[in-house]
Amino acid sequence: MPETIALLELRLSVEVESAGLCAERRTDKEARDIRAMMEQVDAQQADPAVVQIHYDYDFHLAIAKAARNEFIHGFLSYLGPMIVPRFQLGYVVEPALKDSYYARIHSEHKAIVDAIERQDGGKARQAMRKHLHNSLGRVRALAKASGVEATDAEQRAAAASLFTGMRKPVPTGG
Repeated sequence: MPETIALLELRLSVEVESAGLCAERRTDKEARDIRAMMEQVDAQQADPAVVQIHYDYDFHLAIAKAARNEFIHGFLSYLGPMIVPRFQLGYVVEPALKDSYYARIHSEHKAIVDAIERQDGGKARQAMRKHLHNSLGRVRALAKASGVEATDAEQRAAAASLFTGMRKPVPTGG
């Protein structure tokens, strides 16, 4: 849980800009593909007890790819195994609230896609910030309800473990 919270905080800084760049740089085909992916992901609405909490990860990666910044896309791809936690959406969503939860997520996704289609970088950034901020709030509420709140030491340990696998840049001559 502490790692999921730390990763969502990190994603806020990266994916907000990713959405804005996507809106400013995307092709018409990429905009259509992102909308189609959103509709496909949001239409699934399976039982939350069997869906991973970040079931929309591919949607976020498509936005990063259309941002035309390989570092953003590569970074989010690298984080993939850590972004998609092992616990199920059912830990956050009561079965009776499933429909309203999915409607809220669809509304957040739609605001992002609408801004991307309009090529409005500012609104895309704002919509992605709201979506990830809301996701962070949901996970923090789950952590608090579960009695699993990250201490500073746990946050540092999560960050250290995250970056231990990254390769150091190769020095250039000069």
